[in-house]
Amino acid sequence: MAWDPNGFNDRALITIALPEGWQQVGDVEILSVEAGGKPLRSRLVGWGVEHDGGATQLQLQVDVPTEAYMQSKLRTTGAKIELKLTR
Repeated sequence: MAWDPNGFNDRALITIALPEGWQQVGDVEILSVEAGGKPLRSRLVGWGVEHDGGATQLQLQVDVPTEAYMQSKLRTTGAKIELKLTR
């Protein structure tokens, strides 16, 4: 997604505690990624459900293009990622 000279992406690593009774997630969809009220290109790289003791968590990675090393609009205050989870 990033362009020369960067050649790499920035990422958001997200952990979501799943509600009681959710043992699996059927699908994860990115509804929107935005910063400063403007949409960002994004890609869901992968996700998985983790069972640790009595807790069940969803772990996922979302990539966005960079502007420089570890610098993207995603790292600004108020940036948001909206997801849709289905069982």
